[in-house]
Amino acid sequence: MKLSRIVLVGAMAAAGTLVSTGVASASTELNGVCETLETCFYWGPGRTGAVYDISRWVPDFAGARFVGGGQGSGEFVKNNAASVWENSGLSQGGACVHYNENYRGRYDYIPGNTWRDLVATRNDNASYNYRNSVQDCQAQS
Repeated sequence: MKLSRIVLVGAMAAAGTLVSTGVASASTELNGVCETLETCFYWGPGRTGAVYDISRWVPDFAGARFVGGGQGSGEFVKNNAASVWENSGLSQGGACVHYNENYRGRYDYIPGNTWRDLVATRNDNASYNYRNSVQDCQAQS
């Protein structure tokens, strides 16, 4: 009985390692490199300066900091982003960058696989999520 438990636990651990290794190799958040499957916020316009690279929604940028080299490294992301690269690899949808927390208020929409300098939320960004269309951004504001 004891041996079968050890074998079962070992098999579960091995399976978990295989699954987590496969996901982790796709992209690594907050390493200062904008990889496929990530949305990347840049301190400067034109994708310049430090970056905040993530692959999940952010209801409030409070406490988040830019990483990597370049101007703005270590500064807070909230109310300091000037450009965004939506590098999810998806051909449909895009990033909604909102002025207020919890995906509310005025916004910028960045279609999938493109980058843009922020206009409505430049240095006034508080949250971000991914929506199927610009109309979906409007519906939640």
